[in-house]
Amino acid sequence: DLSNFSPEQWVCIHDNLKECLTNVLKHSNATEFLLNIQVFKKIIKVEYKDNGRTSPGFEKHLGLNAIEERTVKAKGRCFINKSENGFVVTNIFNY
Repeated sequence: DLSNFSPEQWVCIHDNLKECLTNVLKHSNATEFLLNIQVFKKIIKVEYKDNGRTSPGFEKHLGLNAIEERTVKAKGRCFINKSENGFVVTNIFNY
Protein backbone atom coordinates (compact mmCIF):
# COMPACT_ATOMS: atom_id res chain seq x y z
CA ASP A 1 0.00 0.00 0.00
CA LEU A 2 1.80 3.09 -1.24
CA SER A 3 -0.70 5.45 0.40
CA ASN A 4 1.41 5.31 3.58
CA PHE A 5 4.00 7.60 1.99
CA SER A 6 3.92 11.27 2.87
CA PRO A 7 4.36 13.82 0.06
CA GLU A 8 7.72 14.73 1.60
CA GLN A 9 8.85 11.09 1.39
CA TRP A 10 7.79 10.84 -2.27
CA VAL A 11 9.81 13.96 -3.10
CA CYS A 12 12.80 12.49 -1.25
CA ILE A 13 12.51 9.18 -3.12
CA HIS A 14 12.20 10.97 -6.47
CA ASP A 15 15.17 13.27 -5.85
CA ASN A 16 17.32 10.43 -4.45
CA LEU A 17 16.47 8.33 -7.50
CA LYS A 18 17.64 11.11 -9.81
CA GLU A 19 20.88 11.48 -7.85
CA CYS A 20 21.55 7.72 -7.83
CA LEU A 21 20.96 7.49 -11.58
CA THR A 22 23.27 10.45 -12.14
CA ASN A 23 25.96 8.68 -10.09
CA VAL A 24 25.49 5.51 -12.15
CA LEU A 25 26.03 7.44 -15.38
CA LYS A 26 29.02 9.40 -14.08
CA HIS A 27 30.88 6.92 -11.91
CA SER A 28 29.84 3.29 -11.83
CA ASN A 29 29.89 1.78 -15.34
CA ALA A 30 26.79 -0.17 -14.26
CA THR A 31 24.72 -2.19 -16.67
CA GLU A 32 21.75 -2.63 -14.31
CA PHE A 33 19.88 -0.44 -11.86
CA LEU A 34 17.08 -1.45 -9.51
CA LEU A 35 14.68 0.64 -7.45
CA ASN A 36 12.99 -1.57 -4.87
CA ILE A 37 10.25 -0.24 -2.56
CA GLN A 38 8.99 -2.48 0.23
CA VAL A 39 6.18 -1.51 2.60
CA PHE A 40 6.16 -3.32 5.92
CA LYS A 41 3.90 -2.92 8.96
CA LYS A 42 5.85 -0.02 10.49
CA ILE A 43 8.53 0.94 7.99
CA ILE A 44 9.06 1.64 4.33
CA LYS A 45 12.34 0.45 2.79
CA VAL A 46 13.55 2.05 -0.43
CA GLU A 47 16.62 0.55 -2.07
CA TYR A 48 18.53 2.04 -5.00
CA LYS A 49 20.97 -0.56 -6.32
CA ASP A 50 23.37 -0.88 -9.23
CA ASN A 51 25.89 -3.47 -10.35
CA GLY A 52 28.59 -0.93 -11.08
CA ARG A 53 32.29 -1.36 -10.64
CA THR A 54 34.22 1.54 -9.18
CA SER A 55 37.53 2.05 -7.43
CA PRO A 56 38.03 0.14 -4.17
CA GLY A 57 37.27 3.10 -1.92
CA PHE A 58 34.79 5.88 -2.27
CA GLU A 59 34.33 9.24 -0.67
CA LYS A 60 31.03 10.91 -0.03
CA HIS A 61 30.83 14.11 -1.98
CA LEU A 62 28.02 16.50 -2.75
CA GLY A 63 25.62 13.96 -4.29
CA LEU A 64 25.75 11.33 -1.54
CA ASN A 65 25.67 14.01 1.15
CA ALA A 66 22.56 15.47 -0.48
CA ILE A 67 20.90 12.03 -0.47
CA GLU A 68 21.60 11.70 3.25
CA GLU A 69 20.35 15.21 4.01
CA ARG A 70 17.13 14.77 2.03
CA THR A 71 16.43 11.47 3.73
CA VAL A 72 16.91 12.95 7.20
CA LYS A 73 14.67 15.91 6.33
CA ALA A 74 11.97 13.41 5.30
CA LYS A 75 12.37 11.78 8.74
CA GLY A 76 14.22 8.76 7.40
CA ARG A 77 17.55 7.00 7.76
CA CYS A 78 20.09 6.47 5.01
CA PHE A 79 22.61 3.66 4.59
CA ILE A 80 25.23 3.61 1.84
CA ASN A 81 27.08 0.43 0.96
CA LYS A 82 29.62 -0.33 -1.74
CA SER A 83 30.74 -3.87 -2.42
CA GLU A 84 32.14 -5.98 -5.23
CA ASN A 85 28.54 -6.50 -6.38
CA GLY A 86 27.82 -2.80 -6.84
CA PHE A 87 26.54 0.19 -4.93
CA VAL A 88 23.46 0.31 -2.72
CA VAL A 89 21.69 3.24 -1.09
CA THR A 90 18.96 2.22 1.35
CA ASN A 91 16.41 4.60 2.87
CA ILE A 92 14.22 3.58 5.80
CA PHE A 93 11.12 5.59 6.70
CA ASN A 94 8.77 5.08 9.64
CA TYR A 95 5.07 5.68 9.27
